[in-house]
This record gives sequence, C-alpha cells and structure tokens, in this order.
Amino acid sequence: MNPPVILPPAFDSVRHAVNHFWAAHLPEQTEDLSNTASFSRRITMEEIAAVKDHIKKHTINSTKGADRIGYNTILNIDNEELRILYQSCIDNCDAPLKWLTSYLAAIGKRGKDLSDPSNYRTIGLESCLVKFLTLLIDRRVREWADVNDKLPPSQNGFCARFRTNNNAFILRAAIEKAAANGDTLYAAFVDLSNAFPSVDQPTLWRKLKDWGVSGPLIDWLRMLYARMTYVVDFDGKFVESFSAFAGILIEDPASPILWNLYLADFRLPPDFSDIMLGGEAISHLEQAEDIVLFSTTAEGLQQKLDQLVHWCGINFMTVNADKSKFMLFNGPLPRVLPTLFLNGKILQIVSEYCYVGVIFRSTDRFIFGRHVQMRAKKSENSSKCRAQPRGIYGSPSRMGSSNPVYGSSGPAPNLWS
Repeated sequence: MNPPVILPPAFDSVRHAVNHFWAAHLPEQTEDLSNTASFSRRITMEEIAAVKDHIKKHTINSTKGADRIGYNTILNIDNEELRILYQSCIDNCDAPLKWLTSYLAAIGKRGKDLSDPSNYRTIGLESCLVKFLTLLIDRRVREWADVNDKLPPSQNGFCARFRTNNNAFILRAAIEKAAANGDTLYAAFVDLSNAFPSVDQPTLWRKLKDWGVSGPLIDWLRMLYARMTYVVDFDGKFVESFSAFAGILIEDPASPILWNLYLADFRLPPDFSDIMLGGEAISHLEQAEDIVLFSTTAEGLQQKLDQLVHWCGINFMTVNADKSKFMLFNGPLPRVLPTLFLNGKILQIVSEYCYVGVIFRSTDRFIFGRHVQMRAKKSENSSKCRAQPRGIYGSPSRMGSSNPVYGSSGPAPNLWS
C-alpha cells in the first residue's frame, strides 16, 4: 500500500519521477473532457434507485465501516435526500470525516503457512456511504469505457455478464487450434506480485487524464484516495492510523474498473506465431491480474514475456518469476527443452497448472482429466454421488490425440477458423 523507498532497477525511474511531478501539480478541479459528460452530469434519482437495487441484490450484508452505518440504514433514506447529499459532496469535492477512515484486517489463506505474513489476504472495511457513491462513480466510468471501447477483449475480470471460465475456454480453444495445425503451444502463466496494492496512483491518474477521464466525479475520487486513512484491527486492538500512497482502495466498488483501465494499455502486436481464433490473433488473456501468454514458438513466447516485463517497468509493477510457470501443449516432447526467461530469471516448466480455478495438465491425453477427477471426488465426498463435470471441459471419451506426452481436450472443430 506504500511505494518502494528505492525503485527496483527494472522500473523506469525517469517516467516515475515525471508522473509524480505531474500528479503533484494536477489541479484539484479539472474539466470533464468525455464526449458523454460522464464525469460532470448531475446525479439523478434513477441512478440512486439503480444503486439501491444493486445493493439489495448483491451486497446488502456487507460489513459496516468505521462510521457504523450499514446498507440497511442507507436503503431507508429517501432517494432525493441521498441525491442531494452525494451531489453536495461532488460539488464541494469533500466528504464527512468519518467516511475517510477504513479498517483493515487480515485473513489467512487456506492451506498456507500462517507464520508467513505474505500468506494473508487483506480485508478493508470501508464506509458503506462511501461505497454507495463509488459504486455510482464506477457505473459512470464503465459507461465511458464502453462508449470509447477502452477495455481490451483479452480482459475477462470484473466485467459484467462475463464468466470466470471464459479464459479457460479460450485457452482450451487455442490448444486445440494449435493441435489441429500440428503446432506445439507454449503458454506462460505470469504472476504479478501484489498487483492491486502496488498500483502507482500518479500513473493511474495520468492515464485517465490523458484519455479524457476528468471532471468533478474523478476529482472527488482523487480526493478520496488522497485523504483516506487506515486503521489496522489486530485481534480486536487498533493501531495508529496511516495513509496509503500506492494501490487501489481495498474492497471499494470502483477499484475493479480502475485496475482494468490501469492494465488496459498492455497490448501485444500481432505476430506470425499467434493463434488465430474467429479471425482474430490471440496471444494473451487476463483475468483481472492473472495473465497467460501463449505462442506457437518458444521464441514468440519469449518475445511476449519481454514485452510484458517492459510494460511492468513503465507501469511500476513487479513480476514474480518464482511463482510464474510455463507449459507445453501438444507433442511430442522436444529433445531439448526450451529455456525461457522472465525479468532475467529462468522460468520453470511444469506439466500441471491451475489457471482461474481450472487445472490444465499437459501430460495427459485429456488435459482436463485431473480437474475432472478432483471435481468428481469433491462431489462424491459432499453428496456421496458421482457427477460428471461438463461445460468447457469436454468429455474424457473424446481424447482427440493419441500422443501420451502432451494432451488435448478433445476435438471441437466448430471453434476453429
């Protein structure tokens, strides 16, 4: 939640200094440059009602923040009174003091060594009144992003009506297309270290401003980031409050779209080694911060890894080479395994990897065999009956490949073009 005191060598220090200087001199009040007036239009009664409906359906039981006001209380406030309250906050670029404190707590990750601080997930308890307004801002930002086509099709995370297994399905289709062409698919699963808490805020604001995302709503959001303080709740005891100068707000409704926009300018140029699906060159997928890169050549994948490292350097994100892995799909196994590097470190090759909750295994003829077994076992243990998982995984009876080294998910020629 705080930037490094000393920038890593891979970071572009000049760009970092320029962005921070630019942000320090950005006026508190900016003009809305969007062609839809998304960030200066007055808040409407319809928007208040829509946010209330969303809360009723999805977040009604959210934990209260430091002000101890929950969503049930807010839902009972007259819509016009809420509209006046929030519009006044926007007009004055201000907020009640109690809105500007969030509690932080840590929850241990299941199955991890809890003596290691990195094996905890941070939970933020933000004021529900703040989250109501940032949910409204989130909708305005998404409106702008949709109109201006700012979110790349490779990003599947935090997108309405998208399913978590979409990217697993696309990766499966890429593996099958490569197999149909007689190619090996080289795939790298790249881990970004502490992605959300590491977002460089000045760089975020500059990206948004360069795209025309400015005006009263964004000014208020910048004020919220600048003035928000945190108090750590440890075993019922609270430590002294502090401010965060890096990262996006924890558990805040607007944070997902801000992350997607921060990553939105990561684009890879088309290459002959890319997979073509539906007439489109496909070489990378993102599920929020989970990134997979793939190519039909080792050289092509290395080039993509280098391009990702370059993007991280100018956007001040860190890749974790130790947690990142790569796999080969479709055989036979080459006599000499390729050596791939991520930020100067050798990338480990594995035969099995869990991507967005789906286990891929390259050494089985049916690449989802391990995943199906695990799901069936879990189902059997919970209900004492066997269930055959369906959906993107295909059927174990449709092997599609007789090669025992690198597997296939089964033929699906309707996916190919």
